[in-house]
Amino acid sequence: MVQPIETILGPMNSGKSTELIRRLKRESIAGAHIVVIKPKIDNRSQQKIESRDGLDLPAHEASSSEELLLTVIDEIHQHPRKRIVVGIDEAQFFDSNLPDTLRFIARELDTNVVVSGLLRDFRGEPFGPMPLILAYSQNITTLTAICTHIDPVTNEICGSDATETYRSVNNAPADWNDSIVLTGDVQEGYGSRCPEHHLVTNRPPSIDNPAISSLKKDA
Repeated sequence: MVQPIETILGPMNSGKSTELIRRLKRESIAGAHIVVIKPKIDNRSQQKIESRDGLDLPAHEASSSEELLLTVIDEIHQHPRKRIVVGIDEAQFFDSNLPDTLRFIARELDTNVVVSGLLRDFRGEPFGPMPLILAYSQNITTLTAICTHIDPVTNEICGSDATETYRSVNNAPADWNDSIVLTGDVQEGYGSRCPEHHLVTNRPPSIDNPAISSLKKDA
């Protein structure tokens, strides 16, 4: 029997980990054995996933999709009579083999998978394996945060739905050419923004698209 892949999306501060933990705890109450896995590169917390509102669950750490799969197989062998549910946090940090690995777990290992991650990076570009994970998902939940941009004139917070992750360096928008992944405690350098207030320094011109180029020539 093929099990579903569920994906939880949203920018920073949108409650992705909270929702992931809620679903996994619910499955545990229903009798499932929960296998939680996080990327080893995310070193903000050790051997657990943790939400910003204080919820947490013990977690395995994996440095690759292969290591993740071996962990799942080992847990299945250790609990042969249990229904297994796999939860993966910060999926955007895994390698490009993750989507096919998740599909194998759901189809061949008959195991439900719940994934949480950022769809886009701080530049607003597709983040790692997330787009293909979406294509393989049967259930997609998209969360939003609150845009925390402060108007320099009124000093008021925007407050609109935030769909983008914003990175700041020395209180200014990060540069497009900065590294995509920053590990460790860099929370104060991130925020959530609506599309209007999602700023990136040195953003390049629109991609070389004939349709866009023709519009610019006609303008």
